[in-house]
Amino acid sequence: MSDKLDLKKYIRNVDDFPIPGIKFRDITSLIETPEPFRKTCEELTKITEEFSADLVVSIESRGFIFAGSVANDLLLPFVLARKPGKLPNETYIKSFDLEYGSTSIEIQKNTNIKKGQRVVIIDDLVATGGTAIACAELLTENFNIEKSDILDKVCSIALVDDFLQTSEKKTIYVGEFNDSVSGVDVEVELKFAITEDGVRKNISVGIQYLAAWLGGNGCVPLYNLMEDAATAEISRAQVWQWNKHQCKTVEGKTINPNYVKNIVKEEMVQIKKEVGEQKFEKGNYERAAKMFEEMSIADQFEDFLTVPAYNEIIRSEVR
Repeated sequence: MSDKLDLKKYIRNVDDFPIPGIKFRDITSLIETPEPFRKTCEELTKITEEFSADLVVSIESRGFIFAGSVANDLLLPFVLARKPGKLPNETYIKSFDLEYGSTSIEIQKNTNIKKGQRVVIIDDLVATGGTAIACAELLTENFNIEKSDILDKVCSIALVDDFLQTSEKKTIYVGEFNDSVSGVDVEVELKFAITEDGVRKNISVGIQYLAAWLGGNGCVPLYNLMEDAATAEISRAQVWQWNKHQCKTVEGKTINPNYVKNIVKEEMVQIKKEVGEQKFEKGNYERAAKMFEEMSIADQFEDFLTVPAYNEIIRSEVR
């Protein structure tokens, strides 16, 4: 494994985040340390310049930290590929799988990207490669950018040592920056199972967090972890994506509105057993379940989980 910039020691590993079973690579320790952060940005700038890029595209949100530096140094346009519902204008959207679920990215249709331009896609890390490939496909399908004009997988951390060791394609590692692999060269076929237990855990966590939030608590202990809005947002987003795309669990069940509603009902019974009848009746679990269910099966993705909750609090105070 190559680590020519000596960066690996600045990356912390956090187990079971954002959900159990996931090993999270924390870059805050890198960007909080000036010298390795500077070396990282300089190397990314060098790669981008050598590719003769016309513009930089970066993926929400930690990729923005590095891409902003590169675009500034080279005076290049900086295009944002964002999560659903975060951009104000009409967008092109591309769905893809993460190592812990499914999601989408969007680029505004009015973005000034032209055929023949050379594009570098910058992110903070590569796990399965799905995000960078989805971004490249969004560009080729909607802006007529040639695959050969896209340099993706330019990042500060690559996790392919954990996930892609069986790939015959060139892999990149922590501290080894990729200056030759583009979307056309990378062929990754990784499938992540959606289990009913996973669906249930997402729904249970989302409901219990919302119930706590409605009661004035922004952080709540659940299943031996202190959960905040970030985990609840991931839980809700996964269920929404699975429902939207009618995904199937490994047990062969289709995730659709009726399936989600049934799981919500069953998990409410379980939550009542876990917290006790008295706490359940005094809490906000019924309101939270209704909101979580509605947001999970809605046609449009709600920007923030807590927005409907805040509106519910206002309505309650008015009443």
